[in-house]
Amino acid sequence: MSCLFKIKRKRKGFFYTLFVVIMFVLIVSNISMLRESTYEFDNGYEIIRNNEMAYFVEGVFEDIERSALISGKLSVIAIANYEIENGSFVNSSNTSLITAMLNGTYDGNNLKFIENSTLQDWYESIKILAEGLSYDIEIDINNITLMQKDNFKLNITIDTNILIVDSIVSAAFDKNLLIAQEISINNTEDSFNTVLSKGFIYQQYNICNYIEGLTSSVDWKYGIAYVDNTTTNYTGFSFGTNNMILIRENISKVDDFAGKFIAVIGQTNDNTGALNYIANATNASNLIANGSIIVLDNNKIWLTNLTIQTKHSCFFEAKNAPCFLDRMENSSVFSSKYLPGNRGIGSFINIVYFPLPMQNVLAEGIGDYKLDWKYYPV
Repeated sequence: MSCLFKIKRKRKGFFYTLFVVIMFVLIVSNISMLRESTYEFDNGYEIIRNNEMAYFVEGVFEDIERSALISGKLSVIAIANYEIENGSFVNSSNTSLITAMLNGTYDGNNLKFIENSTLQDWYESIKILAEGLSYDIEIDINNITLMQKDNFKLNITIDTNILIVDSIVSAAFDKNLLIAQEISINNTEDSFNTVLSKGFIYQQYNICNYIEGLTSSVDWKYGIAYVDNTTTNYTGFSFGTNNMILIRENISKVDDFAGKFIAVIGQTNDNTGALNYIANATNASNLIANGSIIVLDNNKIWLTNLTIQTKHSCFFEAKNAPCFLDRMENSSVFSSKYLPGNRGIGSFINIVYFPLPMQNVLAEGIGDYKLDWKYYPV
């Protein structure tokens, strides 16, 4: 009985050992297979992660350019609205616009129209997306400059550094970017005239229509259009010629209108002596409406058409006038700190819509229309 018990015990030990050996072999085999498949999985996963990072980086580049454009445009709207609501002007307009772009504030006050659209808001949204992909991201804005690009556009330049780290596959992207965007002031409200007229004048920055021609004079002129291609003798002309600009096809007869008009616009480059004129303005007599206000500046004929737009006017290039950033600071004189060269913008305002105490008949202009940057005191 005891012998049989010993045999059974030996058989149990053998089967147990065999079972252990078989299980060990299976485990080792599984581990070996798992190691091979894990190596292949890691290799493919690394490729996928690297591709994801490449797509993410590309998206960040495109998005930061859009964010600069959006926050830049909204900062112009927000600062103009702040000036109109408070009846006062900002200091250092380009710096104020940059601060509005960054965090949506001026002088510690939150600005309307730019909520959730600042560069800081953009950074926070990108950071959330990066965290969802298990990336670490740092965006450092080293410098922002905002200046006049020309009379009607601003130029924003952002110097920034972007660092994106993927610790899972030990990958990183680190690059310094210089982003430049043009911001048009078109269709934004002109706070200069709104504030200074105490809300009686509302103007949007709309560029006047113009036609180009060759000029015999660089003197800045403005007057009311008088279109006439038939009359040759203006000796009896008495329609207030000191403010009139003659529009005709041929301007060869200098003696007929010399001294009668402040300028003459024609379509031929005739020798007109000392008379100020713009010639070679194609179809000038057809395109310029009789009675409209014209501004001559260098080789451009700006058409304000104020006789049609009684409450609203357009803006034109004008020597000695303040540029857009100057106007935001309540400066009615040109400042070279924002725009190289003596080039600003101006418009005509109709003071008929002002209260009587504000109707300054001595202000420079044409009849009821006054040049805005010369009408207002500094």
